Amino acid sequence: MKGRHQVERIIDPLAGSLWPSHASPQAMTDPQRDVALEQWLSGERRVLVAGVGYTNLRDLSLGPALVARLQSERWPAGVVIADLSYSPIDVLFQLQAAPRFSLGIFAGAVPRGRPPGSVTVVPWNPPALTPDELQSRVSEAVTGVIDLENLLLILDHFGALPAEVTVVEIEPFDQSWGDGFSALGEAALEEAERRVRALVRQALAEAEAQESGR
Repeated sequence: MKGRHQVERIIDPLAGSLWPSHASPQAMTDPQRDVALEQWLSGERRVLVAGVGYTNLRDLSLGPALVARLQSERWPAGVVIADLSYSPIDVLFQLQAAPRFSLGIFAGAVPRGRPPGSVTVVPWNPPALTPDELQSRVSEAVTGVIDLENLLLILDHFGALPAEVTVVEIEPFDQSWGDGFSALGEAALEEAERRVRALVRQALAEAEAQESGR
């Protein structure tokens, strides 16, 4: 892959300066635009790694914490690391405005009654929703509910998800108000980071294999 750059909160450099409504705009640089345009025209595999969750809710904040860790280093061009812990409607508009990602890795803490601290990695398999159920999800999103599954359902309904989606879910232990994580949450964060890195490496290796086989 050609070129390397560090991506912070911009969803896609080609589409312009895209940022959460609660964040300050981040200017797009000419090198970022050139790299993004080259990726788009060449059909290069583009990977979105997204974290979703609240802040200051102990283990329920593991998704954003994972993104912060990953954003601290440089990634190959075509890999975008983003905190999508804001309105799914805003996320929808931003993804619709950008060239489509080939792979999306969405991570966050989701209480489902599994062993606390466990990390589950599965392909996204959306449940069937009635129009009323979908409207309820959208209404929750508009009122400020931040939920990984909500985000995926809304993006999926409007066709804004990447072509392939993998979900990394962490079972939270401590869901109380406060900073920091439980011991189980800390261990789960380490494991989730390891799993996400492996998924990205696999995606990039497959892309390079396809490129060399052309």
